[in-house]
Amino acid sequence: MIKTYNIKVPRSNYLQIILFVFLLGNTIRLELLLDSSDSIILNLLVWLGISTALFVIIVKLYLLARFGKEIVITSDSIKTKNREVPIKDIEKIIVEGYFTQNIGIKRVGKKLVSSDLHFRFKKEEEKQVEEWTKWAEHNGIPVVEGRIIKWI
Repeated sequence: MIKTYNIKVPRSNYLQIILFVFLLGNTIRLELLLDSSDSIILNLLVWLGISTALFVIIVKLYLLARFGKEIVITSDSIKTKNREVPIKDIEKIIVEGYFTQNIGIKRVGKKLVSSDLHFRFKKEEEKQVEEWTKWAEHNGIPVVEGRIIKWI
C-alpha cells in the first residue's frame, strides 16, 4: 500500500517568524536608544538578543524553504522530501488541535519532534487524519492527542 498526501507547514511556524521579527525590531530599537556610556553588559545583552533573533529567523526561513509538499506512507515507512522513517523507528503519532489538526511523528529515542515530521494536511483534513490514524493502528503505532513539542 502506497498512499500520498499533500501537506503544508503548520501555522505556528509562520507565527514564530513574525514574533521573532517583532523581537528583532524591538531589540534594534533598544540598541539605538542606548548611549555609549551605558553599561557594557547591557550592550552585550542587547547584541546577544539581536544575534539570537536573527539566527532563529534565518533557521526558520531555511526550514520553510526545504519543507516538502507531500508525504508518502508505505507498508513499512513514511517518506517526506528530506527523510524516510521506518515504522520501527516511530514511537508515536501525535495529533494536536481540534479545528485545525497538526500531525507530529515522534521517533524512538527522541524527545522532540523534527520540523520535517510536523505538518498538517492541505485538504479534507478530518478524512485524512482518520486514514492516517487507521494506518498507524494497523501498523501498531500509538496515536495520541496532545501537544507537539519541537525544536525551533
